[in-house]
Amino acid sequence: MDVKHDPEASRLPDWARPDHPVMRYLLHGEAQRSGRLARWVTRIGGLGIAAGLLLLSYQGYRKNTPFAISPDVESGLFVVLYLPLVLLQLFVTLIVLISTESVFSLTAQPQAWQLVRITTHGAGLAVRARWAAVLYQVRWLLALLVVPLLVFVAQMVADLVGPDRFDLERALVGVTPDISPGGAIVLLAALMIGTVGLPLAIIAFNAALGLFLTGVLENRRLATMARLVVLIAEVGIFNVALLFLDLASVRWPYTNMPDLGTLLRLLAVGDQGLRLLDLPSYALLWSAVDYSLYAGVWLLALTIILGVLTVWLIRYTAERAESPSEQ
Repeated sequence: MDVKHDPEASRLPDWARPDHPVMRYLLHGEAQRSGRLARWVTRIGGLGIAAGLLLLSYQGYRKNTPFAISPDVESGLFVVLYLPLVLLQLFVTLIVLISTESVFSLTAQPQAWQLVRITTHGAGLAVRARWAAVLYQVRWLLALLVVPLLVFVAQMVADLVGPDRFDLERALVGVTPDISPGGAIVLLAALMIGTVGLPLAIIAFNAALGLFLTGVLENRRLATMARLVVLIAEVGIFNVALLFLDLASVRWPYTNMPDLGTLLRLLAVGDQGLRLLDLPSYALLWSAVDYSLYAGVWLLALTIILGVLTVWLIRYTAERAESPSEQ
C-alpha cells in the first residue's frame, strides 16, 4: 500500500507519520489482510447503511417523530443527521477496539518482530504506531463525524451572534443558578468544545484500551474474549442510555426529566452531548433541570480525563512490550 506524503503529517510524532517504517509496515499489512475486494464491499455496504439511516431519519422528520430528540427541534438538518451521527460514533468506537490486535500478531512472525525489537524502543514504537495506524485507517469516518459536528457548532455560534440572534437573556430567566449572559456564553463554548472533542476522545481511548488488553493478556484467545466483553458492554450501555434519552425526549424538556446526575451520565455514554448542540431546544432544558447549563463543563472535563487515560494506557502498554519479560 502506497502512503502519500501528507504535509499535515509533519506535525505528528515520527511514529505516527504514515511514511514511518513501522507505521508503513502496519498499514501495508492491514491492506494485504483485508484485500481490495473486501474493502470495496465494506465501503459499498457502509454507504448503503448510511443511506438507509438518512432515509429513516428523514421519514421521522417528515412525520415529526424524530428519534431520541425533542419534536420541538426546528432544524431539519439536525433532525435528519442526529441518528446517523450517533450510530456512526458508536460504530467507529467499536471498530477501533477490535482493530488493535494485529501489532501483536507480529510475534507470530519471529524475524519481523526481532527486527522491530532490536531498534531503540522498537517494541514500544510498534505499539504507539499501531494506535496511530488504527486511527489513520478510520480517518475518513472521523471526518464524516467531525464535519457535521462543526456545522452544528457554527450554527450555534450564528444563533448567538448572528442578526437573528437567540434571545439569551430571556432564556436565562428562572435558570438555576443565576448566571449572566456572558457566563452562559462561556459555558456554551465549553459545550461546543466538549461535544466535538468527546467522541474523538472516546474513540482514541477505545483504540488504546484494545491495545492494552491485547498487550497485558498474553493469551491471545483470552485477549479476544476480553475485547468482546468490552464491546458487548459498550453496546449495552449505549442502548440503555439512548433508550432512556428517547423516553425522556417524549416530554423533553417540560416534565418527567431525569435529575442532573442521571442526565449527564446518559449524555456521556449515549449521544455524547450531541443533542445539546441545538441551542433553542437545549435552552428549554435549562429551567427544567437545575445546573443543566453546566453540561458542557462535564463533557469537556470528561474529554480531558479520557485524553489523560489514553496517554497512560499507550505508555503502559508500550513499556510492557519493551520489558525483558516480553522478549
